[in-house]
Parts: sequence; C-alpha cells; structure tokens
Amino acid sequence: MDAVMRNQENLSNKSLSKRDYDKDPIIIENNAILINFIALIIGVFFIAFAFIFFKFNESVNSSFGSLTGLVAVLTAFFNRKSSKIIIKDKHIKFIDKNLEKEIIINKHLKIYQTTDTRTTSIKKDEDGFYIVMAIAIFWALIVLVTNRTYGLFFIIFFIFMIYTILYLPSLIFQILTNKSVKNLKFYGNILIWKFKFVQEYEYINILPSYKQRLEVRDYFLEKLEIDVDKTPKIKNIFKI
Repeated sequence: MDAVMRNQENLSNKSLSKRDYDKDPIIIENNAILINFIALIIGVFFIAFAFIFFKFNESVNSSFGSLTGLVAVLTAFFNRKSSKIIIKDKHIKFIDKNLEKEIIINKHLKIYQTTDTRTTSIKKDEDGFYIVMAIAIFWALIVLVTNRTYGLFFIIFFIFMIYTILYLPSLIFQILTNKSVKNLKFYGNILIWKFKFVQEYEYINILPSYKQRLEVRDYFLEKLEIDVDKTPKIKNIFKI
C-alpha cells in the first residue's frame, strides 16, 4: 500500500514539475545560417584549389567570387541573431528578419530527421538550388570544352565538392557546439512538416545542439508522444 502511494506521489510530482513552455520556451537560433557560413568557407577552399589547379581566369573569376562570398558572409552574420525558432506550449514559431511563421502543434504533424538544412520557403530554396546547380554545370561544361585534359578530373572534383559542402558543415557545427564527437548525428536536423492542402505545405527545420535536441525530444514526447530519435530519416526535403 505504501509503495502504491509513493508511486502516485512521484507521478503527481512529475506532473507538477512539467515545463511550462509558454513561460520557459525552447529558443534555438537558426543555425542554418551558421551552416551556410561554414559551407561558404569550405567552398572558398574548393574554389581556390580549382583556380590554382585548373588555371581559370583569376582576374575575372576570383574577383567575382570574392565579392559574392563577402556579401554572403556579411549578410549571414548581420542576420544570424535575429533569426530563431521559439517552441512554446501549443505552437512553434520561426522568426526571421523578413519572415515570421507559426505551426500549431497537433497530431497531424509529421516529424523527420534530415541532413537537409534548408529553413523555410521550399519554393525560394528550390529556385536557389537550381540556379546554383545550373551555374556549376555550365562551369563544368566550359572546363570540358576548353581544357579536356582536366575534364574528367574536374567532374570527380565537382561531385566531391558538392557532397562535402552538403554534409560536412552540419557535422562541423555539431562538433564545435557539443565540443565532442560522442553524440554526432548525421541526420542532425529535426524537420516539423505541416500539410495544408494536397499540394501545399509548410515546414520548420531545426538544427539544435545536443542539449537542445534533448529538450526538443522531451517536448515532442510530451505533446505528441513522438520520439524524434526514432522518426523517419530523409536526405532531401523535396522527396517528402
């Protein structure tokens, strides 16, 4: 009898000690901006190598690359602190300089683990992705036409560069943030996906530190009885 009463008391205390997410929300910076910065740094090294090895026209290409890279770095760092995800009791809100979006917590939400770090607007992100790929393919064709000796090597180099830029920055971020490789996750992002209509959807993509991931995991276990560490894993948001 005493054991039963103690168990009931423990359950009651546990219930009372539940976190009030409205008073004490989970706040996570939009770390995708930092990921993009790390990717840019890696990309600069790849481009510098390409300039040296493939003997591109440094006077034109390097000036353009330096200018666009500098603009991207400055833009990212100026906006980083104002871009964040706030997780409250009944909703998750994404706040950026020119965008604010809210997803209500309900049983119809889909939760995924992903390597994709894109943040908010799928159409905007998708357009940007295709523009970058078109430029890169055009660049590769120029190399094949003008410098056949390095053509095959450039294609291998290009594929290696793309995969490195896509996947390495997230791992570097986790190592720097967690100060350890112990809890490293290849699928480090938590994707909250909301279907609005058949062809319409919204999503918020979160890249937390290990400590924040534990908080987010507890949140979804409490609200939706979903363990984020056991959710489906995807590599590309477009494939949902």
